[in-house]
Amino acid sequence: MAAIYETAYPRIKPHLSNRELKEIFTPTKNELLLLKDSTKKTNDVSRVAFMILLKGYQYLGRPINVNKIGEPIKKHIAKKLDVLPEIDLGKYPKSSRKRHIKIIRIHLEINWLHSSSERNIIYEAIA
Repeated sequence: MAAIYETAYPRIKPHLSNRELKEIFTPTKNELLLLKDSTKKTNDVSRVAFMILLKGYQYLGRPINVNKIGEPIKKHIAKKLDVLPEIDLGKYPKSSRKRHIKIIRIHLEINWLHSSSERNIIYEAIA
């Protein structure tokens, strides 16, 4: 039987190797530039949460709850951003999360149907 993280609705493995952690959750130069353009340098909570959202979205193909991310991932990303690893992501505002998800979707070129007219066109085409 497949592990839950290998199913159609994947999840992050509970125990990542150091190699997996580095390969999957280390920000690239371009991602660091996106972070710089999308968050305030002085807001460490938003910076770490943004990067967790981005890397989680890349890995799973969907937004994740940053408060439920494992400590090793949070600490790895915080260290890469020169932020204290004990940061409290519970202070991450929902309004920032929504804005960050929009930015990440644009960056990853993920198109969503936002207007009802766009949805109606799709519904009519498949009916």
